[in-house]
Amino acid sequence: MAAERESLLGIDIGTSGCKCLLLGADGSVRAESSCEYRPRSPRAGWSEQDPEEWFRAAISALADLARREEGGLEKVVSVGVTGQMRGIVLLGNNGTPVRDAVLWNDTRCDAEVEEAVRDHGGILGEITHNPMNTMCSLPKLRWIMLHEPETWEKTSRLIYPKDYIVHRLTGAVGTDHSDASGSSLYDIRRREWSAELCERFGIDLGKLPIIADATTVAGSVGGAVSKEIGLPEGTPVAVGGCDAVTELLAAGVVASTQCKVRLGTSGALSTVVDRIGGGEGRYYLWSHVVPGQWMADINTRSCAASVQWLRDVFYGGDSGGQAYRCIDDEAGRVGPGADGLVFHPYLMGEDAPFWDTRLTGSFWGIRAHHGRGHFARAVYEGTAYALRHAREAL
Repeated sequence: MAAERESLLGIDIGTSGCKCLLLGADGSVRAESSCEYRPRSPRAGWSEQDPEEWFRAAISALADLARREEGGLEKVVSVGVTGQMRGIVLLGNNGTPVRDAVLWNDTRCDAEVEEAVRDHGGILGEITHNPMNTMCSLPKLRWIMLHEPETWEKTSRLIYPKDYIVHRLTGAVGTDHSDASGSSLYDIRRREWSAELCERFGIDLGKLPIIADATTVAGSVGGAVSKEIGLPEGTPVAVGGCDAVTELLAAGVVASTQCKVRLGTSGALSTVVDRIGGGEGRYYLWSHVVPGQWMADINTRSCAASVQWLRDVFYGGDSGGQAYRCIDDEAGRVGPGADGLVFHPYLMGEDAPFWDTRLTGSFWGIRAHHGRGHFARAVYEGTAYALRHAREAL
């Protein structure tokens, strides 16, 4: 009977919130909770966050789980962590961040992208099989190296958002193949950091994390953090995988005849492939959490982010479910086409099919009879059409 109550804990570090889930050994959902946070944008195009905010959000969500499921945390026998890709967390020698994390949707590194494509575009595509743009870790890191050299000098190790939670739980410092493959420093065929690319861009290989399979046990929950967060000391914590690839596995997509549509902060269409073909730079290719497979992925930049922006600007910024129910209700009273009102969801530029961070969002066709519901409908339709553009490109 005791084994029947054992739980598996999942922690996801998203762009706008931390989500936690307790599962039974049979995969049944026992309890779930979340804690919202908001990245900072100190300048136009910047997107940063203190990694400790992720950990505090995890503590809050886990405390809520403990209230929802009697004895839930005490029965946890293993922990898996996922998270947003490509945002860089820079740790000092003492294991604490030397600056706020630069997130995937930060676009300050346009010049570094142009330089990389101009001087090294061919070899980047050949080794990484991925397009080079501001979402990639490499140009963000180059921006830090050029504009904050003292920060890079103090950096002992680069990791990714989900790795920071694993680090706080266990003290371990590392990453997995799925996150590494989003860096533009990873050899997709050899499944290792590319010494050639590191040399070309002046990056010390020793500052990049050790790569392990997602299912490898990174370490166990330490005594001090056990008291702080409520998980049993010694609970094993897996290395984990990036959110997009892990979702693909969880959704049951196992072949290229299937496709997953992801309606997160960004939108995405993804499938699984069992070989690396041509088409370098026209879509993303991540190492799967399943060895011997890869995820082909194509993105739009603002999906749920557009709806969250709509909520904050038009609906008072209420973070509860009531605001979204109101948006749904008002948008539902407006017919298809929003009476001629069109929304372009390029709040952070756009990936497929335009690959242009300079694109901006806009409403087009505003007339005097348009009300708030028309804007809600237009935002929903605009994000849907952006996904259609991505599908056509894929």
